[in-house]
Amino acid sequence: MFSTLRQGAVIYILDKSSEPTLKTGYVESVSIPRPMYKTFNPAASFGTNMQTIVDISVRVDNNKIDFEGVPSTFTIHSNGNTVISETKEAMIQEVDSML
Repeated sequence: MFSTLRQGAVIYILDKSSEPTLKTGYVESVSIPRPMYKTFNPAASFGTNMQTIVDISVRVDNNKIDFEGVPSTFTIHSNGNTVISETKEAMIQEVDSML
């Protein structure tokens, strides 16, 4: 889960633009999980699992990349042409599905 990442953890980044590239980055920071939706109704959320998101800062080749609004309970997340994963196995499955 992205919420359990800690500083120095490895993260895999796939850029699916014109020339797909796979990079390895290292986590610099992960925000605390916060609700995905800004509305809060205590009566409606009682007993339900509210979805939460985190912001992740990653260092790749001396560049800092920020990923905002990543679902905290996922292990792989796709946003546009970018896929990030905390596990190599999940990224391999993503690449295999592209072929």
